[in-house]
Amino acid sequence: RVEFAKAIGNDRFDPALIAQAKHKLQRLVMEAQGIDPATAETVVRGTAWDLCTVAGQRAAAGDTSLRAVGPDADDVLRLVRTFA
Repeated sequence: RVEFAKAIGNDRFDPALIAQAKHKLQRLVMEAQGIDPATAETVVRGTAWDLCTVAGQRAAAGDTSLRAVGPDADDVLRLVRTFA
């Protein structure tokens, strides 16, 4: 079975599908923690240091470990820089 899957390319995953699955899993975790699904639409991941660095306008979000997933991802990362 594994050999057949590799032969037809079924052993590779689309990075976009993996990102989507991670987002859905994170939403489920947040909902289990009691966070309203409406507020869990956009998730920002990264270190606290990188968040402070971006908020302090010392680096652009793209130059750090910060990654946002969701409908407002780009806007959220842009707004983080306005709170310095």
